[in-house]
Amino acid sequence: MQLEQAFKEANIEASHLALRTIHTDLRSRVAGTLFTIAQQHQYSIFLLLQNSPALHASAFTLLRPLCEAVIKGLWVKLAATDIQIDKILKGKFIKNTDQMVKLISAKYQSSKAEINPLLWEVINSYTHSGHIQLQNWIYSESVEPHYSDEAIAELIKLTRLASNLAFHATHTISTEH
Repeated sequence: MQLEQAFKEANIEASHLALRTIHTDLRSRVAGTLFTIAQQHQYSIFLLLQNSPALHASAFTLLRPLCEAVIKGLWVKLAATDIQIDKILKGKFIKNTDQMVKLISAKYQSSKAEINPLLWEVINSYTHSGHIQLQNWIYSESVEPHYSDEAIAELIKLTRLASNLAFHATHTISTEH
């Protein structure tokens, strides 16, 4: 039921965003693109979880790119210089994710200026087929997926949280049709 509700909320947000036009300045268009990518990752995660059988490994793998798209979008919107935006469009490395979070936090004047290292390690383990991803498959003598209901619920919660940040940030760089 949690997945159905999350998917419903995501679709309502997508319908609402379809009515908005992103400002034409480069910063807004780049941030808007990153937020749209995050929304698509969210949708893909939910589709993978709804598949029969559910494709858990791929769904968990998409959490990191979703989070990175939101973080990078917020960084572009709030902290990146015009030169950095130009570089990012040319495929040049600018900042790592942790540095971006610190710069975003400074703009929000937030005390939360770091990525939770344990959470980031878990997300990376899922993304890079690390030990946590493996442990969800090798729990008996056979090779079968075994993702706990708690882990799936947490994935849905984190997916909605990150996507919701992108949704609200999109409002600040757009106007209604």
